[in-house]
Amino acid sequence: MVMERYSALENFLLASPGGYLVPMLVMAFVVRMLPPRSLAASLLRAVGVFSHELFHFAVGYLTRARPIGMTLIPRREGNQIILGSVEFERLTWANAWATALAPLLALPVLYALASWRTTNQVGGLAFEDLAWWILAGPIVLHCWPSRADWRIALISWPIVGLGLLSTALYVWTHDLSFLLAWSSVAS
Repeated sequence: MVMERYSALENFLLASPGGYLVPMLVMAFVVRMLPPRSLAASLLRAVGVFSHELFHFAVGYLTRARPIGMTLIPRREGNQIILGSVEFERLTWANAWATALAPLLALPVLYALASWRTTNQVGGLAFEDLAWWILAGPIVLHCWPSRADWRIALISWPIVGLGLLSTALYVWTHDLSFLLAWSSVAS
């Protein structure tokens, strides 16, 4: 009975990337529910903050925003607690959007991990899967850009606006062509 349930769970988790992502989301929920002052919550949230700031740093470096410093030591500024930050020397309208929204890249990275793990399921579930899920939970929790990140992204409003307009036009023309193709088939 227990082995059948374990086998069913293993089949679900390794059947598709979506199944593998479920424990990551559960872990994000668990980390969110932990008491804020507990050692476990602090350590797990540190993983999420580190990945958040590391994505800012890496994308800032690649877009030539010239990161000059990164801190992971929490500090109070007014009524807010800043968990981490990255300073840039050359943040411009051309690179601000990518640098500010960089933590969102954690989502496709985690999906790639899930895809890789579900296609290479030699031996079924392993302890490394548990480690991935524990580490991925806080990363999912902290991948959303902060208010400061969104303010910085607004420096690039012409690029973001053109991107949204281009996307809307692309979707609109493709939906329109689909409707035209459907009407010719229907008649």
